[in-house]
Amino acid sequence: MKIQSKALFVNVFILLLLLIVMWAGQYLSVINQIEFQKEQLYSNARLLLETSQEHTQAKRNTQLSQLSGYLTLSVIDVNGNVIASYEKQPSFQFPLASIASALGLGASKMQANAGSNAVVIMPDFSHLQLSFIRNIAFETMAWLIMLVVSIVWLRGSLHKPLRSSVKELQKLCDKLSHAEKDFQMGSGIASEFRSIGEGLQAIQKGVVERLHQTEEELTQVRKTAYVDHLTGLPNRSQFMLDIPEMLADESGKQFGVMAVVRTTELGKINAAKGYTAGDQFISILVDAVKSVASHFRGSKIYRLNSSDFAIVLHHFSHKECDELGKQLQGRLNEIQRQYELDNTAFIGMAGFAQGMSVGDLLALCDTATGLAQSKEANAWHFQSDLVGTEVLGEQGWRENLEQLTKKTDFTLISQAIQPLKQGKIYSAITPRFTNTNGDELPYRSAYSMAERLQLSTELDKAVIAAILALIKKRGGDEYYGINVSVTSAHDSSFLVWIERMLGKHGKLAQRLTFEVTEQGLQRDLKSSRRFIDVIHRTGAKVTVKQFGLGMTSFKFFKDLKPDYVKIDKSYMDEIEHDRNIQYFLRLIIDIAHRLSVKVIASGVESQEQKYVLEGMFVDGIQGQYIHRAVPISNAE
Repeated sequence: MKIQSKALFVNVFILLLLLIVMWAGQYLSVINQIEFQKEQLYSNARLLLETSQEHTQAKRNTQLSQLSGYLTLSVIDVNGNVIASYEKQPSFQFPLASIASALGLGASKMQANAGSNAVVIMPDFSHLQLSFIRNIAFETMAWLIMLVVSIVWLRGSLHKPLRSSVKELQKLCDKLSHAEKDFQMGSGIASEFRSIGEGLQAIQKGVVERLHQTEEELTQVRKTAYVDHLTGLPNRSQFMLDIPEMLADESGKQFGVMAVVRTTELGKINAAKGYTAGDQFISILVDAVKSVASHFRGSKIYRLNSSDFAIVLHHFSHKECDELGKQLQGRLNEIQRQYELDNTAFIGMAGFAQGMSVGDLLALCDTATGLAQSKEANAWHFQSDLVGTEVLGEQGWRENLEQLTKKTDFTLISQAIQPLKQGKIYSAITPRFTNTNGDELPYRSAYSMAERLQLSTELDKAVIAAILALIKKRGGDEYYGINVSVTSAHDSSFLVWIERMLGKHGKLAQRLTFEVTEQGLQRDLKSSRRFIDVIHRTGAKVTVKQFGLGMTSFKFFKDLKPDYVKIDKSYMDEIEHDRNIQYFLRLIIDIAHRLSVKVIASGVESQEQKYVLEGMFVDGIQGQYIHRAVPISNAE
């Protein structure tokens, strides 16, 4: 390209030099013609003047006037007097007379003497000036044409390698954008652009290396992004990739059943025993689900969230669901006994087929799970259609809970708290709930759904009213503990109701203690303080249960001033061996006693635990080892 640029410059210079030479030739030619015309005019005028001495003046003047090539002509005598004068119009007027004079193209007077007379002539060079300008204009026009032609030609020869270079560089850029490994420069790139090509090659090498590294990192990320780290199962992200694709299959061969296993106990285990125990529980649950699913062909398990697991069974008929449900329920019952839980998990099943949306499938399974929760512990339910999937699960619970809120009597379970010092404490009462078919509902699940459906306060009222009626009917001087949800404890209308209800029963309120969880009271200390004040005004007492799980436990002693704190049973598992737990509990007991708050230990299940707690001077102990929970009609 540099050669073409130089060629263009040289060509323009040569043409310009040629133009100057042509102009110079024209100039010299016209100068010679002017000199020749001046000499010829001078000679003719003089010769005519000399030969016309013999003629009359009139005839001489006629001859002089017939001369050509002048603008003005005057005949004068020896005294300078004008004898005759002639004048002609020029055929052409030079645009700039001063330039014409500077170039030597202008006319000046000349005088020819002959005898006693002289002729003064102003030559006329207008025709020569016109010819000069015409020739100059023609030569300039011809030069411009030659210049344009040469520029066009040279430009074409210049653009050819440029276009070739740009084309090759464009190919390199395309390869770079696609991160192609074959990235060799073509021979069509001009030397001026090869440095750009080499730069692109260096960039491409770096991009390919980085892309390779990124692909390896993405492969690793995919392994972690689509797999649950605890169980090793595909997670919800993988589920949302696999299932929509499966349901969109137009072959018509995709059908089967999906079962969702939902555990309701994980949060409670995490809160009571810590997240490590929760992880162990999930691992045991997953092993059980895997063990059952392995007996059914075409099964794949996903972890949808912390508490939900999906079992997808391809080409699985609805008739086989009964066997799947029974096997899962059997394994869940074993885990329930192992962990001493109210229940382990519930199972909701629904069929799927090609063309179904993943949202509908999940809704069906959610509805089925909700209905399973309204049955016995670890129950399963198969949902066969889409009718009312948005509300059916909640509606089933709502119907059962609304029926419970209207009941006036419940089966009540009592577990006595054994005092370790003089005096009485109380017996904790728990109601048993049943559904419309008479099947028992898990206590915690019922209260969880009541909280969700905003029926917990009405349920508390029904239970408390039934307990008060039964206690009043039984008579005696026993003390009882009644569970109250935190929603009710923070509800102003409930406080008005409980104060009026206890006021109607007179001294009976003095034998009651209301239990509320520590974590629930922490949500709103102001409302919690108001609840405790109302209960104390009626003569009843307050126990903060599951104590020790919150981060602000000691603040309760000062701000809330409960009558009892019930240490959470999670501290009992290692109390015989863990000196840190013993030190922590001694600290709680000491501070509580200084503020006249009694301390109860829950979940006591062995003689060794009882022995350690006696040495810590707790006020009471509760657990299956101490007193088993029995129906209140059989309680002593």
